[in-house]
Amino acid sequence: MVHTVAFHPLPALWSLLGIGGALACLASLEIAVTIKHLDWRQMIRIILIAYWFAFVVGVVQFLSIKMDITFVHDWFSHLMSRE
Repeated sequence: MVHTVAFHPLPALWSLLGIGGALACLASLEIAVTIKHLDWRQMIRIILIAYWFAFVVGVVQFLSIKMDITFVHDWFSHLMSRE
């Protein structure tokens, strides 16, 4: 029985770039906390606020779709569209 595996270069490159970006993010956090002595509690507070804001936006979008509020749905569609 023969098994074959396909290798797709572009998705593999994107995966490696994603891993590199995650490692760069961890390195920047290490520099910020250990070398620059920034307060990690403030960083966590900002991240939590950003995630709660994103959650609220998602709930508003969901409710505008379910309740068929076209003004809100159209506004978010225009806001989130890419040129």
